[in-house]
Amino acid sequence: MSREGYICSVIERYLSGNASEMDRELIKMWLESNSEFAEWLREEIITTPAIIDISDKDRIYRNVVGRSLPKDFQEDLNTEPTDTRRHTSGQRHLLSIAAGIAFIMIGYVFSEMIHKSDSGVTFTVTSGVGERPTVLLPDGTEVNLNALSRLSYTFQPTSHCREINLSGEAYFNVEPDADSPFRVHTPNITVECLGTEFNIKAYPTDEQETVVLTDGKVRVDWQSGKEILSPNSMITYRKVNHTIAKTRVHTDSYTDWTRGYIYFNNQSINDVSNDIYRNYGIRLDYDSELASMKFCGTICCNNVFSVMDVLADATEATYTICNDSTILLSRH
Repeated sequence: MSREGYICSVIERYLSGNASEMDRELIKMWLESNSEFAEWLREEIITTPAIIDISDKDRIYRNVVGRSLPKDFQEDLNTEPTDTRRHTSGQRHLLSIAAGIAFIMIGYVFSEMIHKSDSGVTFTVTSGVGERPTVLLPDGTEVNLNALSRLSYTFQPTSHCREINLSGEAYFNVEPDADSPFRVHTPNITVECLGTEFNIKAYPTDEQETVVLTDGKVRVDWQSGKEILSPNSMITYRKVNHTIAKTRVHTDSYTDWTRGYIYFNNQSINDVSNDIYRNYGIRLDYDSELASMKFCGTICCNNVFSVMDVLADATEATYTICNDSTILLSRH
């Protein structure tokens, strides 16, 4: 989706009562930043029914574009059509140019905000235990956010860069824009691209951070170097010694979480325990003799007991449900 289309869709969802939390935050920002837009939107809220049909869209967009179009075109908009075909064509034309005019209007709102904050405006999306929301960013980029993750997007009117901060895991399908590099920052690495698809796993409690590229090309920067990734490649940053490893991988395994699976790739039982908590809100305690074990494989995460059955078989151990929030994995 283009930026223009995104802006129009936000306004439509807001007026029809179907706005998401991010939609409402965007509208709030625009309302606070531009009194003319605020006045227009309040009038529309009063007069627009719950479900917007094509005639309502026509009226809404007329109010937006009427301030900016040439006089002769405004007169044409106010002329009743003589037949149905002309009316339908005129509506399509109106809707197509409305997105561009709306974008100009929003661009003006952003320019007004420069006086309020040089650092721009930051919006944050968080996911809870077991939640995997899909987020559409204002530039058209689609993000799948894994459980217990936090994503922050900063609007900087004077910058040509798109800046994201991530704690947790997310799959990015980045809207191409050759003039605006897309950067994702984690505590230890930065991933930069122009338009591509990739997965980043960077939970603060994990022992490593990973970047897996499914399509396109990205550059991964860390404190002491940088690497270019090609498709079906992975960068692993190990926190304990600040080292990087680059390997070839089957990318589906690392994006299986978007389809309801948990994937382990030579991970410690501590990391496995963290994944269990993120998905089910249950702590996994384990014997010290299991602490050095590594785990590989894919498990369907329908319920915690399916996961524990697999772990118990793999470790030749048994598990005990201690209470509503703790499970013990033990060989004794």
